[in-house]
Amino acid sequence: MPYYPSKRPGPEEDPDRVFREKPREKPALRFRAAWRRIGIAASAAVALYGLIRLGIYGGELLSQRRLAAELRELNRTGEPASPESGAGIPETASGTPDVSAPGSPSAAPKASVSPAPSPVPAGTAEGWLPEIRYPENDPPMLRERFIPLRKKSKYIMGWLRAGDTVDLAVVQKDNEWFLTRDASGRRNANGALFLDERISLRTRPYTLVIYGHNMKSGEMFGRLQHFRDSAYFYRHRMLTFDTIYEDGRYIAFAAGELSLIPGTNHYVDFGALFSTRTESRRQGIAQLRLASDCIGAASVEPEDQLLILVTCTSDDDHRTFLAARRLREGEPEDALLLQEGDGDAS
Repeated sequence: MPYYPSKRPGPEEDPDRVFREKPREKPALRFRAAWRRIGIAASAAVALYGLIRLGIYGGELLSQRRLAAELRELNRTGEPASPESGAGIPETASGTPDVSAPGSPSAAPKASVSPAPSPVPAGTAEGWLPEIRYPENDPPMLRERFIPLRKKSKYIMGWLRAGDTVDLAVVQKDNEWFLTRDASGRRNANGALFLDERISLRTRPYTLVIYGHNMKSGEMFGRLQHFRDSAYFYRHRMLTFDTIYEDGRYIAFAAGELSLIPGTNHYVDFGALFSTRTESRRQGIAQLRLASDCIGAASVEPEDQLLILVTCTSDDDHRTFLAARRLREGEPEDALLLQEGDGDAS
């Protein structure tokens, strides 16, 4: 008959038991294990958030590209075969174009690629520039080619072509709205190209400033820095910015990185460029040239209409820019393109 002990032997009686029992974990080890689990959970949460944000951005990028393609097709379809074929429609009493009103081609003004400036009005003070009305579109009327675009987005004020990458609508509301919205006004991290809020197109402005994000994907003004390369600058000097009231051809004369801080190197005073005082504009133009990596051979005068494209850099106090001036009345484009002297500012 087998023997069954009345009690289980203790460790001193059963030496192998100490190896079968799990040793008690120390408090410090339990503390480190808990933090390790928290760290893993936090890393997983961050990774999941990153994937969600990446998915959202990818969706917004595709949405922006689809919208840009749709607007591009509308612009291409509505673009007249010749600058003289554009018709207009009247504006509402509030001053905004009435896209619902039927156009009257026979009565509509013709668009002009480079109309002559209006004569200086009597009484204009010396040293100040006169107001310039659209010679063949006064009072201004929305041109027929922009009617489909304005039906798609009431914010569209023009169309920009620059280099071999920028072919986009330009909108206007204020200087914050389109930082996070596309050209139709929908939320989108890519934003849109937008005209400075201080600019009115009721008459021809002396300075047009267009902003856009410097996107890593190359969208908006993500490739504007290419103009800082002299070879690219030389090949793509001609720009087009057509507004809802008239077409415009421009030749680039400066590209580089400017400072927004007075007294620093490459500072550019945008207040001077928006001014209609000739001496202020002359100083602003000189500042643009001094800030440039590339300088075009085209001459620039205070009475020239300027087109300036601006995007951000890694430094909040600096901006990448491209500056151009409108072709003058009767100025031959071919002769401008054959001019020598374009290249590095140094």
